[in-house]
Amino acid sequence: MEIKEKLTAKDLMICNADEPMCIAGVFGGLDSGVKPETTAIFLESAYFSPDYVRKTAQHHGIKTDSSFRFERGTDPNITVDALNKAATLILELAEGEIASDLIDIYPTPIQNFEIETSFSYIHKLIGKKIPSETIVEILSNLGISILEEKEDTLKVSVPPFKVDVQREADIVEEVLRIYGYDNIEINTKIRTEYIADFPKKDKAKLHGKLGNLLTGAGFSEIVTNSLTRESYQKLIENGDNPVLILNKLSEDLGVMRQTLLFSGLEVIAYNVNRRQKDLKFYEFGKTYFKTEKGYTEKDRLALFITGNQHDESWIAKDAPADFFTLKNFIQRIIEKLNIKGLTIKTISSSYFSEGLEYQIKGKTLVQFGKVADKILKAIDLKQAVYSADFDAALLLDLLSETTVYQEISKFPEVRRDLSLVIDKGVTFDQIKQLAQSKERKILQEINVFDVYEGSNLGDNKKSYSVSFYLQDNEKTLTDKVIDQTMQKLMDSFEKDLGAIIRK
Repeated sequence: MEIKEKLTAKDLMICNADEPMCIAGVFGGLDSGVKPETTAIFLESAYFSPDYVRKTAQHHGIKTDSSFRFERGTDPNITVDALNKAATLILELAEGEIASDLIDIYPTPIQNFEIETSFSYIHKLIGKKIPSETIVEILSNLGISILEEKEDTLKVSVPPFKVDVQREADIVEEVLRIYGYDNIEINTKIRTEYIADFPKKDKAKLHGKLGNLLTGAGFSEIVTNSLTRESYQKLIENGDNPVLILNKLSEDLGVMRQTLLFSGLEVIAYNVNRRQKDLKFYEFGKTYFKTEKGYTEKDRLALFITGNQHDESWIAKDAPADFFTLKNFIQRIIEKLNIKGLTIKTISSSYFSEGLEYQIKGKTLVQFGKVADKILKAIDLKQAVYSADFDAALLLDLLSETTVYQEISKFPEVRRDLSLVIDKGVTFDQIKQLAQSKERKILQEINVFDVYEGSNLGDNKKSYSVSFYLQDNEKTLTDKVIDQTMQKLMDSFEKDLGAIIRK
């Protein structure tokens, strides 16, 4: 069968005076092979560099008995003996005759490998003190010459046919395999230098804890390709210096991803096109960046929600997933890891048409929101998608190894409601942070339960109905304490936020 291969400049070839005949050490040519009518054979016995044979076989995707042997290394000094053996077999079995003299071309003989080691190193690596005489005898019987032997040092000469014995540790392996692994007693003492150094905070624990939470909430885990389209870089911030793939297989796999967003959206598009529209996905993965100092990787956790919140049922009507559906799951992650002290701010991002960012101690923990229409259009998605992007490395830093709990208060809580007329630019988070800064002891929870906007409130105004939950873990609250606390809060809202209190 005729097979054509396009050669490269690095392919080693066997040629006659007019044309190439074989890919050296890999594959024979059509015209150079032996056929039933062949009466004359030119015998060649050669040594080929394992590196060249391995690269050529890999490039062409050709694996043969020849490449299997040559790419693992052969004995360069056996070529003449092998040639004589082949010629002898032809004489004996095929009644052939030798038509020419043997020609040996070996201008630069490959020398033996010289390796220096010590008996103490051999003993340490093996874990047992073996007599020096036994070590020398084993090496000599293996064809490894002893060049120099002193009290503790040993210098040996390894013949080229032992292609896998070129380092000090290889000498130890040769000794051990002949001495016998079963003859090495198990040490009853643990040596600390051989104990693996496990990280204090294990990434697998974080994945397991959050994976169980999200899976239990109806999410499915996805694992996507780290390679993505270079055209996506135009849609995101800081996408000017991606990590390019030099030998890319296609334009769709041309760069390393800088966000998990696009690969997740491609999975959503694949499912939506197959009539699976109610989806919740999460993925732990890496993103890749090229900087002035080199290349960096970042661990991320991405969430995706689209379609309805739950399957269609006679008990509850269909309710499309929205921004607050995603926010609820993000809050569950934060509560699961017992993360405190978050600050919230709105963001303007190329990823989201509307979104929020949670920060802790000046570091961004997560950004989330509704995916921008231009990005959905690039993926050919026509339904809204809500996504979150966590800094998984920061999540790991915040992971606590201890369980946090507190005793349930024996004293009742009290709820008080206020209606605040404020500027539209004032956020609920500002109200919450101000209230918590003014009352830290008995203010347990703040919630907004109604928002109203109308012309009767005035230009650029809105009304928040906010509930405040008060509780003292040491005693029952009195009306006097409750009234003083609420008055302090109202004074702060009026002074710092310009609020009008509607009772």
